[in-house]
Amino acid sequence: MSSKLLTPFNARDHKPWLGESMSWPVERPYSYIVTEAEDFPEFPALPIGLVGEIAAFIEAKAPRPMRSAALIGALGFVAGIVGRAYNVKGSGLNEYFVLLAPSASGKEAATKGPEILLNAVVAKVPDAATFIGPGDVSSKPALHRYTAKSNPPCFAMFIPEFGEWIEPIVSPKASEARQSLRKMLLDLSEKGGKGSVLRKSAYADSANNIEDVHSPAVTIVGDSNPTTFFEVVSERNTGNGFFARFIILQSEDRVAPYNEGHASVEPSAQLLEELASLCSQSLNLNHAKTVVEVEISESATAELTDFRNTCDEGRDQAQDEYKRAVWGRGYVHASRVAGVLAVGRNLYKPTIEICDARWAISLVTCSIERLLNKFEDGEVGDVSQSEVARLNEIRRAIRRYLVVAWPEVASYAGANASALHRMRIVPYGYILRSVTKLKPFKDAAFGKSSEAVKHTLRIMVESGELAEMSKAVLSKDFDYAGNAYAIARPESFLE
Repeated sequence: MSSKLLTPFNARDHKPWLGESMSWPVERPYSYIVTEAEDFPEFPALPIGLVGEIAAFIEAKAPRPMRSAALIGALGFVAGIVGRAYNVKGSGLNEYFVLLAPSASGKEAATKGPEILLNAVVAKVPDAATFIGPGDVSSKPALHRYTAKSNPPCFAMFIPEFGEWIEPIVSPKASEARQSLRKMLLDLSEKGGKGSVLRKSAYADSANNIEDVHSPAVTIVGDSNPTTFFEVVSERNTGNGFFARFIILQSEDRVAPYNEGHASVEPSAQLLEELASLCSQSLNLNHAKTVVEVEISESATAELTDFRNTCDEGRDQAQDEYKRAVWGRGYVHASRVAGVLAVGRNLYKPTIEICDARWAISLVTCSIERLLNKFEDGEVGDVSQSEVARLNEIRRAIRRYLVVAWPEVASYAGANASALHRMRIVPYGYILRSVTKLKPFKDAAFGKSSEAVKHTLRIMVESGELAEMSKAVLSKDFDYAGNAYAIARPESFLE
C-alpha cells in the first residue's frame, strides 16, 4: 500500500508551528469543523475528529469488531502521542483506561489497531516509535528508568490481561517492590502537566540512580476479563485514588460475528497523513520544550462546569471514601478526554468545543456508574465472601425465570414444574442449578454451595422478597413434591 506521508525529518532540527490568529501552515492536517447546530454524538457513537477516524479503522480491522475496544484503543493511542505536548488547565492529557470484555470476544483490537497504524507512520516519521511504550514493567525502577530514557517521556502502555498484571501490585500482601510500583503509577498519572517533575530515585549503588523526569505523560490501556479485574478492585485501592484514576469500560454486547473482510482493511492515505502530522507536531513541541494549552469554548466551558458541579455534589454527598474518590476524579477525566478529542480535531489550534465536552462527559459518566454499581452490587473483591453478590445472583436467576418462556428454563426447573412456571412460582431446584457453580456460591465458606444457596434464600424470605410455599399446597395444587418460592415483592426482581 502506498500513501502520501510527510517527508522524513529530525524533530530536533525543527520548530513547531504554534499557530497565529489569521494564518495556517501550508501543509496542515485536515481539521474537523463543528457548528453549534450539529447533533453531536455521545459515547458509544464515534466522536468527531481523528480519534473517531482511528476508532473506525480499529473496528473495521478487527476480526470480531467491538466498539468499546476501538474507542479505548483510539483514545489511548492519541493520548500517548499528545499527552505531554498539550495541556488542558495545566494538566497533561495522559489517561489510564481499562477495557473489560470476555475472553475471545475481540478486545485485543484495542492494542493491535494502534500498532498497525504506528508501524505505517514510523516508516516516514521514525521518532514516532517512542509513543508506544512497554507492554509490561515489573518494578518501579524499571518504569522510572524507561520513562527517563524515553525522548520524549510520553507514551502509551498497552497491557494485555490487565487484571492479572495489576493483582500483585494492589494486593494487601503486595511486596515492597510492588507497592512502590503502585505508588509510582499513582504519581505518574498527575505528572504530565507543564512544570511537573517525577523526582529522581537514589540507590545504594549510585550507578543505578535515576534523574528527574520533567512532565512524564504516561498513558495506560489495559484489557481484562471482567471477573479477573473486579476481583482485585477494593474499597481501599479505590478510596486511595488508584482505581479512581482509571476510565473503565465494560463491553455488554454479544460477541460480534466474524468479520470476513477484516484482513483486507487498510488505513487510508488521509488517515495516515493526519496521524503522521500529529506525531510530527507532538515531537516538535516536545523537543522545543513547548506546551500548547488547549482552549475551551464558552459552550464547552458551561457543559464541563455543569459536570464538575455534578461530580462535586456526588463527592460531597458520598458516605464512603471510595465513592468520594471516584466522583472526585470525574471532572479531571472528562477534561482530559475532551482535550484529546480537541487536539484530534485541530492539532494546531485545539479548542474543546461542546461536541468534545459532551462526548467526554458521556464516556466518563458511563465509567463512574459502572464502577459504583459494581460496589453497590457486591461484585468487587472476593465475591465468594459477599452476601450481596449471592443475593444479586439469585435475583438475576429468578428474574430470568419470570420473563422467559418455559422451554428456556425447563432443563433447570424440572419437567414437572411447568405449572409452577405458569403461576410464577420458582422451584428451589431451578435456583440451585442456576447459581450453584457461580463463584459467590461454590467458593463460599459454607462447606457446600447448596448451603450457601439455602442461607441466601432464608435471608430473602426473612426480608420479604420471597415466600416459601407450603409443601401441602404444592402437592395438592401443582402435584409437586419439592420446595418452591412465591414472589412476595416483585420490585426486587425488576431490572
